[in-house]
Amino acid sequence: MTQNFQTLNLTINSKEAITLLGNGDSHLQLLEQEFNVHVITRGESILVTGDEEATTLAVAVLEK
Repeated sequence: MTQNFQTLNLTINSKEAITLLGNGDSHLQLLEQEFNVHVITRGESILVTGDEEATTLAVAVLEK
């Protein structure tokens, strides 16, 4: 079975970053575990890579 992978880019401001990412990126680690995606943060940019459906769901969680 072939999986469709995608990368989605989300931009946040620095004030949101601490709350969104958690201490030591603990919130991102939970997101990676629950949705089986890979999350990379660079400054105000968050890249989420993984299965198309999982990536879309993970980004939806981050946007809320």
